[in-house]
Amino acid sequence: MKEDGKFLNDQIDKFANEILLPEMKKVFKNSKITKEIIGEVTGFDRVKKSEACELVSSLTGDNSREVVSFGTEAGLFQEIGISTVVCGPGSIEQAHKVDEFIELNELKKCINFLNGVRSKSISN
Repeated sequence: MKEDGKFLNDQIDKFANEILLPEMKKVFKNSKITKEIIGEVTGFDRVKKSEACELVSSLTGDNSREVVSFGTEAGLFQEIGISTVVCGPGSIEQAHKVDEFIELNELKKCINFLNGVRSKSISN
């Protein structure tokens, strides 16, 4: 959510200006702290009704709606009104870590899923 990003930035600014900066100025009176935001990721929110989730569920048979904490571009698509889901092969338990891996049977499931997406798009 955008509010989360604003809250976090406000807290960082408050800590920098009220805690760090006074201590820095004791050492060097001309100390200053500057912050430059070079990129922010819009949060991806779980929605009750999602065409994208329904499509994935219909192809995989999996109706779970797991939530994990990592950044994607999904929130940007959702923000402009595109029904969005993040899915992929493997387990988040092995993803985005040293020695990450995807088991071969998970890749086979992924291929079947992509073929299902292709079939659905051709039939529509």
